Amino acid sequence: MVLPVNPWFGNSTLGGLLACNDIGPNRLMMGGLRDCIIGIEYLNGRAERVHAGGKVVKNVTGYDLCRMMLGSLGGLGVITAANFKVIPQPVEPHGLYSRFRDTSWLLGVAALQEARLPIDWIQALAPATTGEPDWLLGIGISGNPERQARLEKELQSLFQNQLKSIADGKTNRSLGYLPGTDRYTGWLEGLRKKWKLLPNHLHVIVLLNTRDALQPIRLEVLQHSDLHQVIHPIGADLHFLLDVEDPNEQLNFLQELKNRFRRTDAKMVFGNAHQDLSLQDLGEFGRSIAYSFTQRLQRHLDPASVFHAPFYQLPQAMNAS
Repeated sequence: MVLPVNPWFGNSTLGGLLACNDIGPNRLMMGGLRDCIIGIEYLNGRAERVHAGGKVVKNVTGYDLCRMMLGSLGGLGVITAANFKVIPQPVEPHGLYSRFRDTSWLLGVAALQEARLPIDWIQALAPATTGEPDWLLGIGISGNPERQARLEKELQSLFQNQLKSIADGKTNRSLGYLPGTDRYTGWLEGLRKKWKLLPNHLHVIVLLNTRDALQPIRLEVLQHSDLHQVIHPIGADLHFLLDVEDPNEQLNFLQELKNRFRRTDAKMVFGNAHQDLSLQDLGEFGRSIAYSFTQRLQRHLDPASVFHAPFYQLPQAMNAS
Protein backbone atom coordinates (compact mmCIF):
# COMPACT_ATOMS: atom_id res chain seq x y z
CA MET A 1 0.00 0.00 0.00
CA VAL A 2 1.12 3.57 -0.56
CA LEU A 3 0.13 7.10 0.37
CA PRO A 4 -0.33 8.69 -3.09
CA VAL A 5 1.52 11.90 -2.33
CA ASN A 6 4.57 13.08 -4.23
CA PRO A 7 6.21 15.98 -2.39
CA TRP A 8 8.36 18.57 -4.11
CA PHE A 9 11.28 17.82 -1.78
CA GLY A 10 12.59 14.44 -0.60
CA ASN A 11 13.24 15.63 2.97
CA SER A 12 9.66 16.86 3.48
CA THR A 13 7.89 15.66 6.63
CA LEU A 14 4.25 14.59 6.80
CA GLY A 15 3.46 17.57 9.02
CA GLY A 16 5.17 19.89 6.57
CA LEU A 17 3.28 18.39 3.64
CA LEU A 18 -0.01 18.99 5.43
CA ALA A 19 0.84 22.52 6.55
CA CYS A 20 1.95 23.49 3.02
CA ASN A 21 -0.63 21.34 1.19
CA ASP A 22 2.23 20.07 -0.95
CA ILE A 23 1.01 18.40 -4.15
CA GLY A 24 2.47 17.21 -7.42
CA PRO A 25 1.94 15.14 -10.58
CA ASN A 26 0.07 12.31 -8.80
CA ARG A 27 -2.70 14.71 -7.89
CA LEU A 28 -4.18 14.20 -11.36
CA MET A 29 -5.86 10.82 -10.75
CA MET A 30 -4.82 9.86 -7.21
CA GLY A 31 -6.06 13.05 -5.60
CA GLY A 32 -4.31 15.46 -3.28
CA LEU A 33 -3.77 15.38 0.47
CA ARG A 34 -7.32 16.56 1.08
CA ASP A 35 -8.52 13.33 -0.54
CA CYS A 36 -6.29 11.14 1.64
CA ILE A 37 -6.49 12.60 5.14
CA ILE A 38 -9.25 11.23 7.39
CA GLY A 39 -8.07 12.26 10.85
CA ILE A 40 -5.87 14.88 12.49
CA GLU A 41 -4.62 16.04 15.89
CA TYR A 42 -3.13 19.48 16.53
CA LEU A 43 -2.44 22.04 19.27
CA ASN A 44 -4.23 25.37 18.84
CA GLY A 45 -3.26 28.80 20.18
CA ARG A 46 -5.01 28.10 23.51
CA ALA A 47 -2.75 25.09 24.14
CA GLU A 48 -5.75 22.81 23.57
CA ARG A 49 -5.28 19.43 21.95
CA VAL A 50 -7.82 19.21 19.13
CA HIS A 51 -8.93 15.94 17.48
CA ALA A 52 -10.89 15.74 14.25
CA GLY A 53 -11.92 12.89 11.98
CA GLY A 54 -10.97 9.34 12.88
CA LYS A 55 -9.04 6.24 11.82
CA VAL A 56 -11.63 4.90 9.39
CA VAL A 57 -13.59 6.78 6.74
CA LYS A 58 -17.02 6.03 8.23
CA ASN A 59 -16.04 7.75 11.50
CA VAL A 60 -15.25 11.07 9.81
CA THR A 61 -18.09 13.34 10.91
CA GLY A 62 -18.62 16.95 11.95
CA TYR A 63 -16.86 20.07 10.68
CA ASP A 64 -13.93 19.12 8.46
CA LEU A 65 -11.02 20.45 10.55
CA CYS A 66 -8.68 18.06 8.72
CA ARG A 67 -9.00 19.91 5.43
CA MET A 68 -9.03 23.26 7.20
CA MET A 69 -5.47 22.62 8.40
CA LEU A 70 -4.20 21.86 4.89
CA GLY A 71 -2.19 24.81 3.63
CA SER A 72 -2.44 26.64 6.97
CA LEU A 73 1.38 27.09 7.02
CA GLY A 74 1.45 26.62 10.78
CA GLY A 75 -0.82 29.59 11.34
CA LEU A 76 -3.72 27.70 12.93
CA GLY A 77 -1.84 25.27 15.13
CA VAL A 78 0.91 22.68 15.38
CA ILE A 79 -0.03 19.40 13.70
CA THR A 80 0.96 16.51 15.95
CA ALA A 81 -0.70 13.48 14.31
CA ALA A 82 -2.63 12.56 11.17
CA ASN A 83 -4.46 9.53 9.78
CA PHE A 84 -4.54 8.74 6.07
CA LYS A 85 -6.26 6.31 3.76
CA VAL A 86 -3.87 4.54 1.38
CA ILE A 87 -4.13 2.81 -2.00
CA PRO A 88 -2.41 -0.21 -3.61
CA GLN A 89 0.95 0.26 -5.26
CA PRO A 90 0.71 0.95 -9.03
CA VAL A 91 1.13 -2.17 -11.15
CA GLU A 92 3.89 -2.04 -13.80
CA PRO A 93 4.07 1.77 -14.02
CA HIS A 94 5.19 3.18 -17.36
CA GLY A 95 5.64 6.63 -18.82
CA LEU A 96 4.80 7.94 -22.29
CA TYR A 97 6.77 10.93 -23.53
CA SER A 98 7.28 13.21 -26.52
CA ARG A 99 9.03 16.48 -27.42
CA PHE A 100 7.19 19.55 -28.70
CA ARG A 101 8.52 22.78 -30.16
CA ASP A 102 5.90 24.89 -28.39
CA THR A 103 2.94 24.56 -26.00
CA SER A 104 0.78 22.85 -28.63
CA TRP A 105 0.78 19.85 -26.28
CA LEU A 106 -1.76 21.76 -24.15
CA LEU A 107 -4.41 20.99 -26.78
CA GLY A 108 -3.82 17.28 -26.34
CA VAL A 109 -3.89 17.63 -22.55
CA ALA A 110 -7.21 19.48 -22.72
CA ALA A 111 -8.61 16.65 -24.85
CA LEU A 112 -7.20 14.15 -22.35
CA GLN A 113 -9.00 15.94 -19.54
CA GLU A 114 -12.25 15.76 -21.50
CA ALA A 115 -11.75 12.03 -22.13
CA ARG A 116 -11.15 11.43 -18.39
CA LEU A 117 -8.62 8.68 -19.01
CA PRO A 118 -7.34 7.07 -15.76
CA ILE A 119 -3.68 8.10 -16.05
CA ASP A 120 -1.38 8.38 -13.02
CA TRP A 121 0.36 11.72 -13.60
CA ILE A 122 1.33 14.26 -16.23
CA GLN A 123 4.28 16.64 -16.35
CA ALA A 124 5.97 18.91 -18.89
CA LEU A 125 9.48 20.37 -18.77
CA ALA A 126 11.13 23.19 -20.68
CA PRO A 127 13.70 23.32 -22.00
CA ALA A 128 13.65 19.63 -22.91
CA THR A 129 17.31 19.83 -23.93
CA THR A 130 19.97 22.35 -22.99
CA GLY A 131 19.82 25.44 -25.14
CA GLU A 132 16.66 24.39 -27.00
CA PRO A 133 13.30 26.16 -26.40
CA ASP A 134 11.29 22.95 -26.58
CA TRP A 135 9.04 20.99 -24.23
CA LEU A 136 9.19 17.42 -22.96
CA LEU A 137 5.77 16.03 -22.03
CA GLY A 138 5.45 12.90 -19.90
CA ILE A 139 2.31 10.92 -18.98
CA GLY A 140 2.21 8.05 -16.49
CA ILE A 141 0.09 4.92 -16.81
CA SER A 142 -0.04 1.63 -14.90
CA GLY A 143 -1.96 -1.64 -14.72
CA ASN A 144 -1.96 -5.03 -16.43
CA PRO A 145 -0.79 -5.28 -20.07
CA GLU A 146 -4.32 -5.16 -21.48
CA ARG A 147 -5.19 -1.99 -19.55
CA GLN A 148 -1.93 -0.29 -20.50
CA ALA A 149 -2.37 -1.21 -24.17
CA ARG A 150 -5.85 0.32 -24.17
CA LEU A 151 -4.67 3.51 -22.44
CA GLU A 152 -1.66 3.87 -24.72
CA LYS A 153 -3.83 3.48 -27.83
CA GLU A 154 -6.21 6.21 -26.64
CA LEU A 155 -3.37 8.53 -25.63
CA GLN A 156 -1.62 8.05 -28.96
CA SER A 157 -4.80 9.11 -30.74
CA LEU A 158 -4.89 12.32 -28.67
CA PHE A 159 -1.25 13.17 -29.42
CA GLN A 160 -1.07 12.09 -33.09
CA ASN A 161 0.99 8.95 -32.33
CA GLN A 162 3.95 11.03 -31.13
CA LEU A 163 4.38 9.28 -27.76
CA LYS A 164 7.12 6.80 -26.85
CA SER A 165 6.93 4.39 -23.91
CA ILE A 166 9.44 3.65 -21.15
CA ALA A 167 9.14 1.74 -17.85
CA ASP A 168 9.51 3.57 -14.54
CA GLY A 169 13.01 3.14 -13.18
CA LYS A 170 14.39 2.71 -16.72
CA THR A 171 14.46 6.43 -17.42
CA ASN A 172 17.27 7.79 -19.52
CA ARG A 173 18.74 10.55 -17.37
CA SER A 174 18.94 12.78 -20.42
CA LEU A 175 15.15 12.86 -20.35
CA GLY A 176 14.92 13.79 -16.68
CA TYR A 177 11.15 14.07 -16.67
CA LEU A 178 9.77 10.81 -15.27
CA PRO A 179 9.14 11.00 -11.53
CA GLY A 180 9.57 7.20 -11.43
CA THR A 181 10.27 5.96 -7.93
CA ASP A 182 10.95 9.57 -6.93
CA ARG A 183 7.24 10.31 -7.29
CA TYR A 184 6.79 9.42 -3.60
CA THR A 185 10.07 10.77 -2.24
CA GLY A 186 10.51 14.19 -3.83
CA TRP A 187 10.84 14.86 -7.55
CA LEU A 188 12.07 18.46 -7.57
CA GLU A 189 15.54 17.94 -6.11
CA GLY A 190 16.51 15.62 -8.97
CA LEU A 191 15.63 18.28 -11.52
CA ARG A 192 17.58 20.94 -9.63
CA LYS A 193 20.65 18.72 -9.74
CA LYS A 194 20.13 17.91 -13.41
CA TRP A 195 19.91 21.61 -14.27
CA LYS A 196 22.77 22.48 -11.86
CA LEU A 197 20.90 25.46 -10.45
CA LEU A 198 22.68 28.07 -8.34
CA PRO A 199 21.96 27.93 -4.57
CA ASN A 200 20.05 31.24 -4.51
CA HIS A 201 18.14 30.75 -7.76
CA LEU A 202 14.56 31.98 -8.03
CA HIS A 203 11.82 29.36 -7.87
CA VAL A 204 8.25 30.68 -8.14
CA ILE A 205 5.33 28.24 -7.91
CA VAL A 206 2.16 29.45 -9.61
CA LEU A 207 -1.04 27.72 -8.49
CA LEU A 208 -3.97 27.88 -10.91
CA ASN A 209 -7.36 26.30 -11.26
CA THR A 210 -7.49 23.56 -13.90
CA ARG A 211 -9.48 25.72 -16.33
CA ASP A 212 -6.75 28.37 -16.46
CA ALA A 213 -3.93 25.82 -16.50
CA LEU A 214 -5.28 24.24 -19.70
CA GLN A 215 -5.52 27.54 -21.58
CA PRO A 216 -2.86 28.22 -24.26
CA ILE A 217 -1.19 30.93 -22.17
CA ARG A 218 1.81 31.20 -24.50
CA LEU A 219 4.48 30.30 -22.00
CA GLU A 220 7.02 30.70 -24.80
CA VAL A 221 7.04 34.44 -24.21
CA LEU A 222 8.60 33.80 -20.82
CA GLN A 223 11.58 32.06 -22.39
CA HIS A 224 14.80 33.24 -20.79
CA SER A 225 18.27 31.83 -21.31
CA ASP A 226 18.39 30.89 -17.63
CA LEU A 227 14.75 29.84 -17.20
CA HIS A 228 13.48 26.32 -16.56
CA GLN A 229 9.81 25.41 -16.31
CA VAL A 230 7.97 22.44 -14.79
CA ILE A 231 4.26 22.30 -15.57
CA HIS A 232 1.59 20.01 -14.14
CA PRO A 233 -1.30 21.21 -16.32
CA ILE A 234 -4.17 19.27 -14.76
CA GLY A 235 -2.64 19.34 -11.28
CA ALA A 236 -2.58 23.08 -12.07
CA ASP A 237 0.80 24.01 -10.58
CA LEU A 238 3.49 25.72 -12.65
CA HIS A 239 7.10 25.97 -11.51
CA PHE A 240 9.40 28.70 -12.86
CA LEU A 241 13.07 28.31 -11.94
CA LEU A 242 15.32 31.21 -12.95
CA ASP A 243 18.99 30.35 -12.61
CA VAL A 244 20.23 33.80 -11.56
CA GLU A 245 21.11 35.03 -8.08
CA ASP A 246 20.87 38.79 -8.60
CA PRO A 247 17.85 40.03 -6.57
CA ASN A 248 17.03 42.79 -9.06
CA GLU A 249 16.87 40.33 -11.95
CA GLN A 250 14.70 38.07 -9.82
CA LEU A 251 12.32 40.93 -9.00
CA ASN A 252 12.10 41.91 -12.67
CA PHE A 253 11.19 38.36 -13.67
CA LEU A 254 8.71 38.12 -10.81
CA GLN A 255 7.00 41.27 -12.07
CA GLU A 256 6.86 39.75 -15.56
CA LEU A 257 5.18 36.67 -14.10
CA LYS A 258 2.63 38.74 -12.21
CA ASN A 259 1.78 40.70 -15.33
CA ARG A 260 1.36 37.46 -17.26
CA PHE A 261 -1.09 35.95 -14.77
CA ARG A 262 -2.89 39.15 -13.77
CA ARG A 263 -6.19 38.09 -15.36
CA THR A 264 -6.30 34.66 -13.73
CA ASP A 265 -7.02 33.42 -10.22
CA ALA A 266 -3.34 32.54 -9.82
CA LYS A 267 -1.66 32.35 -6.43
CA MET A 268 2.11 32.30 -6.01
CA VAL A 269 4.58 30.97 -3.45
CA PHE A 270 8.36 30.93 -3.33
CA GLY A 271 10.15 27.60 -3.59
CA ASN A 272 13.50 29.38 -3.43
CA ALA A 273 14.73 32.96 -3.80
CA HIS A 274 17.44 35.45 -2.85
CA GLN A 275 17.22 36.46 0.81
CA ASP A 276 16.31 40.04 -0.17
CA LEU A 277 12.99 38.83 -1.62
CA SER A 278 10.04 38.29 0.71
CA LEU A 279 6.38 37.33 0.67
CA GLN A 280 5.52 41.01 0.28
CA ASP A 281 7.02 40.96 -3.22
CA LEU A 282 4.28 38.59 -4.34
CA GLY A 283 1.65 41.26 -3.65
CA GLU A 284 -1.94 40.09 -4.10
CA PHE A 285 -0.66 36.83 -5.60
CA GLY A 286 0.66 35.86 -2.16
CA ARG A 287 -2.80 35.77 -0.58
CA SER A 288 -5.02 32.72 -0.58
CA ILE A 289 -8.50 32.91 -2.07
CA ALA A 290 -9.91 32.64 1.45
CA TYR A 291 -7.55 35.29 2.86
CA SER A 292 -10.12 37.28 4.89
CA PHE A 293 -11.75 34.10 6.22
CA THR A 294 -8.46 32.60 7.38
CA GLN A 295 -7.58 35.83 9.17
CA ARG A 296 -10.80 35.61 11.20
CA LEU A 297 -10.24 31.91 11.78
CA GLN A 298 -6.74 32.50 13.08
CA ARG A 299 -7.97 35.16 15.52
CA HIS A 300 -10.45 32.62 16.91
CA LEU A 301 -8.08 29.63 17.12
CA ASP A 302 -4.96 31.60 18.07
CA PRO A 303 -6.12 34.77 19.88
CA ALA A 304 -2.71 35.35 21.45
CA SER A 305 -0.91 35.06 18.07
CA VAL A 306 1.26 32.26 19.39
CA PHE A 307 1.97 30.90 15.94
CA HIS A 308 4.01 32.87 13.46
CA ALA A 309 1.99 32.97 10.26
CA PRO A 310 3.16 35.60 7.76
CA PHE A 311 0.73 34.08 5.24
CA TYR A 312 -2.15 35.52 7.26
CA GLN A 313 -0.43 38.71 8.36
CA LEU A 314 0.20 40.53 5.10
CA PRO A 315 -0.19 44.30 5.41
CA GLN A 316 -3.74 45.54 4.97
CA ALA A 317 -2.50 47.92 2.28
CA MET A 318 -2.04 44.90 0.04
CA ASN A 319 -5.80 44.46 -0.09
CA ALA A 320 -5.89 47.38 -2.50
CA SER A 321 -3.06 46.07 -4.69
